[in-house]
Amino acid sequence: MRLIGVLLPASADDPVFQTRLVVFQQELAQLGWIVGRNVRIDARWATTNPAEIRRHATELAALSQPRRPAPMKKIACDRRRAASDARAHVSTDVMAA
Repeated sequence: MRLIGVLLPASADDPVFQTRLVVFQQELAQLGWIVGRNVRIDARWATTNPAEIRRHATELAALSQPRRPAPMKKIACDRRRAASDARAHVSTDVMAA
């Protein structure tokens, strides 16, 4: 699932920015991005406090760090290779007998 981080310069009870966030989600839906199905939105309400903005920006940036599925893929490849080697070894033993 894709993640969209949204940093808003308002409080969570600000009706203007609440409306903007809803419209943003509606526009995404029209493009095929459905919240909860294929996209997640993490909205942070930072007001205009510079310290809050930095904190929320850092948190959102940390969420965007790529996950590393490569080790699991490597494990799966190693297991397939080991299984293939075992089958080859068994068939060689059978032929030699």
